[in-house]
Amino acid sequence: MFVKKLLALPALLGVLSIGAVGVAGATTTQPAVLTACATKSGLIYSALKGKCPAGTTKTTLNTQGPAGLTGATGLTGLTGPAGANGNNGATGPAGASIPGPAGATGATGAVGPTGLTGPAGATGATGATGPAGVKGDTGATGSTGPQGAKGWKGDTGATGSTGAAGTNGTNGTNGTNGTNGTNGTNSPLVFGPYSVTNDLDSNVCGGNWATDTISLTFVVAPQSDGSFIVTVLANGSFVTIKGATEPNDYTCATVQTGGVNGTLFGEYVLPLAVGSDFNPYATYSPAFNTMGDTVQGFLSTFFNNVTGGTTPVLNNLSYAWEFYYNSGAQSWADTDHGTVGEIVG
Repeated sequence: MFVKKLLALPALLGVLSIGAVGVAGATTTQPAVLTACATKSGLIYSALKGKCPAGTTKTTLNTQGPAGLTGATGLTGLTGPAGANGNNGATGPAGASIPGPAGATGATGAVGPTGLTGPAGATGATGATGPAGVKGDTGATGSTGPQGAKGWKGDTGATGSTGAAGTNGTNGTNGTNGTNGTNGTNSPLVFGPYSVTNDLDSNVCGGNWATDTISLTFVVAPQSDGSFIVTVLANGSFVTIKGATEPNDYTCATVQTGGVNGTLFGEYVLPLAVGSDFNPYATYSPAFNTMGDTVQGFLSTFFNNVTGGTTPVLNNLSYAWEFYYNSGAQSWADTDHGTVGEIVG
């Protein structure tokens, strides 16, 4: 029994050796797992048919233990010589199409024929106002406007130098004496006459065409509502001014020779409002050389609420007026409702 056990161990070891060699030389075969029986004294022998007798312990040998840690990588070996080129492989399937970069822009083609006119588009919004244009040419002269109201006489200009003395004319024959007129009736509401000399008379161009010598008479007419109407009567003569424009020439192109004499008659009708206090006992001794100043002075003297000053009260009133001029050869009517005729002088 003892000998058998001793023999059994070497045989088992041989089996293990063979199994070990098989492991070392094989690349694909796993060594078989062995079943052995171990005695209490340490002997190990092969179990028959995988069974152990009583008094032994069944154990397995040649089982694979857990994998050990990976060893360090060895040094890279030298590169071997290049092998011969192998035969060309079969053509592979076509690869996926990948677009290449865009080519350069080609030359511009010829201009095509004009297309049909499309429908009109909607009207766009009004644009911003453009800059002011260049000043245009002066327009044609407009037609002459209606004549304005007769202006008041301007101040007398400076006295000119004395001209050379003319030769004496022949004496005319004396005229026959006229018959005496009937005596007039004095009225407490008629004042004057007051004399005005060297009064400059204006033409339609705004200049002065004659020098007037005038006698002014004032007639005051009280009205039932407490207002007054003052009528100014002008009677006198005129002489034309050399180099001035004729009185009714709207072209302002004529030039007078001067020295033409004639007579004049005119009137102003001045309404004074209610509350104009009339003083018939006032005294008035004017020393003016214009008709406008003389009329202004009369109103300021006889009517308490009409104040004096450099601006005639007539400028603040609505009034009617008519003046008539006659030189013998020509006549001119200058009124608030139009002008007729001309004085050529």
